[in-house]
Amino acid sequence: MFAQDGLPTNAEPGKCYAKCYISDQWKTETETVLSKEASKKIQTIPAKYKTVTESMLKKEAGKTVKVIPAKYETRTEKVLSKEEGKSMKQELKL
Repeated sequence: MFAQDGLPTNAEPGKCYAKCYISDQWKTETETVLSKEASKKIQTIPAKYKTVTESMLKKEAGKTVKVIPAKYETRTEKVLSKEEGKSMKQELKL
């Protein structure tokens, strides 16, 4: 695009062109570039079922108190307080 003398090869008449020598200028810049937007991922995990057999106590063991009415009767009994004894008599001769 430039001729050997440094002027453009397609120069237009009526326009000015100048040779300028400017040293290269470098600048270091740090940019933060977003490579991917933040997102949410919803994952459906299938439910897991299992059958469990449990023993359950419906009611605690208890005690039942029943009132049984007393029964009275009259009995006549003969009770031996002492057995019949034998008496021994000795005759005395003088």
